[in-house]
Amino acid sequence: MTGIKGRGRVVGYIRVSTDEQVGKGGVLSQKRQIIDWCTSPDNDVLLVDWYQDLGVSGAAPLEERAQLLHAVGRVARDDLDGIVCAEPERFTREPTETAIVLSMLEATGARVFYASGGNGTGEDGKLSPTDVLIRDLMGMLGRYNRALITARVRGAKKQNVEEKGRLWTRAPYGYRQVRDERGRLAGRLEEVQIEADAVRLVFEMRAKNQTLQAIADQLNAMKAPLPGQREGQHHKRWAASAPTWNVSKVQALLLREEFYAGRKNQMGGDVVGHPALVALAEDA
Repeated sequence: MTGIKGRGRVVGYIRVSTDEQVGKGGVLSQKRQIIDWCTSPDNDVLLVDWYQDLGVSGAAPLEERAQLLHAVGRVARDDLDGIVCAEPERFTREPTETAIVLSMLEATGARVFYASGGNGTGEDGKLSPTDVLIRDLMGMLGRYNRALITARVRGAKKQNVEEKGRLWTRAPYGYRQVRDERGRLAGRLEEVQIEADAVRLVFEMRAKNQTLQAIADQLNAMKAPLPGQREGQHHKRWAASAPTWNVSKVQALLLREEFYAGRKNQMGGDVVGHPALVALAEDA
């Protein structure tokens, strides 16, 4: 039950992160949940409008949640009964941010309703102790799960590099990943000539005490392919408005000196699966 006397009026709020546009947590799924909640016999409230923060993390600060703030303003302006969202984590994952928004709604006698069950505020419009506990626990669990996933991915990448000398991502500038006869990654890198020549030029010019800007200008003059371009598509990035070499891009290559000298792999490990493009002074 909503606890609203008479037929209440609410707005629906939807939030999806960039990687959650489809599937269980997608926009359509959340809309169906909210509509079903509003039209159920137990609630029967009027949904007057939608507000959607798309591609926004639940941990984003309020200043980045424009639609949520608009929803709160609409509730206050039109004297609505509250905001409905599919589940608590779609509202916000940060306890402090949640408390701020709930306080803003509480000041107008409104509340938050979750289609998955439970209210953000109690029957009298006040935040209940149980809801405070649930909200804070969900926020902490959400942050823990995200941190755990990040740690596992990083650990797996590091182990893969240590064991095979490669990452699962695109090859570093100057190289392509070698594939076996079945098209599978073989755990080795080989030169991409046009990019490798650019790498050698960078280190040669720097060894002659050329400035980073002078090196960038030379790379632009010779239309050297930029980092991040796919092999075979180099020419497509040289339109008038295309990015160009700059001091930062040159510096990024120079900082990978030991990698390009064949001493270290991409993660700084000693297992190397790529040919050296440059020779360090002490190797000469």
